[in-house]
Amino acid sequence: MTRMPSDDRGRRLYLPPSVRDALIAQFYDAFPHEACGLLFGSRQGGDVYLDAYWPTPNLADNPRRRFEIDPRLLVAAQKRQREPGHPALLGYAHSHPAGLARPSAADRAGIATSGEIWLIGAVDRYPRQVRVAAFETAMSASRLWFRRFLIERGEVG
Repeated sequence: MTRMPSDDRGRRLYLPPSVRDALIAQFYDAFPHEACGLLFGSRQGGDVYLDAYWPTPNLADNPRRRFEIDPRLLVAAQKRQREPGHPALLGYAHSHPAGLARPSAADRAGIATSGEIWLIGAVDRYPRQVRVAAFETAMSASRLWFRRFLIERGEVG
């Protein structure tokens, strides 16, 4: 059973302008297809600090309804995070063109790991806007759920 709980009070995802701008630019450029990419950063307690975003091509057979990240880029990102001074790979970002900023049925079906960060942007062309929401996956033997983050904008000290 899947549920969408309300915001977990006190859990924040810090989204600096450089990462936000890269996400939104890619989301608009890909419209009407889903855009996708990799999120890098760190965790402190229950909070997440994003440091970088790697836009990736969407390799899905139906890019208007799904996204698929190139497995070679995912392997490269996993190797990069093990190098000194590089942030950890925390999860994924993707857009929902003319959709909602929450995990879709296709998103839920593709989740295999607990603790991943999912940043989803709902893209509207008219009026031109992107609504962004961030979630962390959580799994048990019988269910999957998402914990929502409060998104804080601005530079991280």
